[in-house]
Amino acid sequence: MTWRGALLTALVLSVSLSRIRPSAAAKASANITAVAEQQKMALVTKPSSHMVRTFDITLVTIATYDRMPLFKLLIERWQGPAVFLCVIEGASQKERPKWQKALHKAAGKGRLKMGRVYISPTAPDEFPINRFRNMAISKVATSHLFYVDVDFVPSATSYQDAKQLLLKNREYSQDRTYAFVVPAFMYAGSCQDVKACLKQFGDEIPGTFPQLMSQVQQRKSKVMAFGSKSAAQDSTDYDKWMSQGAEEVRPIECLSNLRYEPYVIVRKSDLLPSFDERFTGYGKNKIQWIVHLRYLGFKFMVLPQVFLTHFPHPPSDSKNSWDSGHRQRMDKLYLDFLEELHMLAVNRGTKLQIRLCEEASGTPEEDEDSPMIIHEDGR
Repeated sequence: MTWRGALLTALVLSVSLSRIRPSAAAKASANITAVAEQQKMALVTKPSSHMVRTFDITLVTIATYDRMPLFKLLIERWQGPAVFLCVIEGASQKERPKWQKALHKAAGKGRLKMGRVYISPTAPDEFPINRFRNMAISKVATSHLFYVDVDFVPSATSYQDAKQLLLKNREYSQDRTYAFVVPAFMYAGSCQDVKACLKQFGDEIPGTFPQLMSQVQQRKSKVMAFGSKSAAQDSTDYDKWMSQGAEEVRPIECLSNLRYEPYVIVRKSDLLPSFDERFTGYGKNKIQWIVHLRYLGFKFMVLPQVFLTHFPHPPSDSKNSWDSGHRQRMDKLYLDFLEELHMLAVNRGTKLQIRLCEEASGTPEEDEDSPMIIHEDGR
């Protein structure tokens, strides 16, 4: 494993969560306390600009302990600064040394400021995913951050390439209202558990743009999609991306639908919103943040030849609980959230910088007098 140039910060936390009723999900953060071994950490949920010190990109990710092997794969690719938060459920005092040793081994001995994150067993649909995201983001000390789910593997030189592109395009990267899209792909494969997946596909995830193009032609990799559609990613326009110049940063002029949910590199500033902590478990917890960026007037630019690949793995417990009533709760919360954003935008006079394309199908045109809506089959 190569660690040169990497600065990896782990959040050192001791967390106690009691079982939370769905109706009380918004109060989850009140049950969280944190103590650092080497330094005390304020539980800041609003990204703070005063912490920013250098022009750089920090990758941010979180994972439950069972997905630690995926973190190892991710961090082998990303050679820049990173903030990692590992959540361990149900670990007893006697088991804690084992978790410490495993974390050290996965992250690279001597390179990880060792931390511990323990929570009591929590129902999948009550898992405070956005609370943990905010806690991790609060520790970013560079000009830009790149939140990535732990099951997405960056291209081999993604850090170096993305940083150079942002440096060459300072008119955009110094503007806090630009988000830089890193296209996402999905590797086609299935397996029984994470370890089996790593053994079967660990060496197959494309690392370079030519390797990715070869796999796309062989239909091993495809545009990241949810279900049978790619609505969550297709506004990136992958046909244009595949022929995009190696130094061309391309603006997204309009959206093909309202379900766009890209992974983006953004500037850390007081304008950057937190993830809404009312969203728990699986579903709607990341798209709400992307939509919030749009309502704050963010513009989206697509980076060339930098990409992510979703690593195959069995569905999580949170995803399995999606259709057990949790989906209806999150759908309703999401619609309420959109109404809130719309009213805030009206009161502030904020204009959406990216609107629906005229040829967008299956979604009604949005206007300034009505909030966005979501498809009934949308995630």
